[in-house]
Amino acid sequence: MRFLYVKREQVCRYCGSTIDPGDEAVVLRIRRKNGSFSLVFLHTDQCFEQWTMASFVKRLYEWRESATKRNSRKKKKLGRPAVYINKEKARRLKASIWYHKNQGHTDKVEVLEMELINCRRSE
Repeated sequence: MRFLYVKREQVCRYCGSTIDPGDEAVVLRIRRKNGSFSLVFLHTDQCFEQWTMASFVKRLYEWRESATKRNSRKKKKLGRPAVYINKEKARRLKASIWYHKNQGHTDKVEVLEMELINCRRSE
């Protein structure tokens, strides 16, 4: 939205009368569905306020109509469910298990594996 003094004669989008050169006007850039833009010239005094209120009421009515028709569904989660409650703790335990297995500490590996099993999510 821009306020300006008109250089060339333009037609007001709301009332249809001409806006003479040198008069104040409001220019709106409106995007169309195909991606292009169109310029809308309006008088600053009354036409702009009336046009914005009319478009606001129209959009509000369309939104209310679409909101009542639409049944919002809860979107299902996609992907595999999480295995562990605390991912960071599980990652550290796996690294410790790998280290202690390579060192040959079987008793420590058994304790860590039990801890990792307790960290699993139960369903």
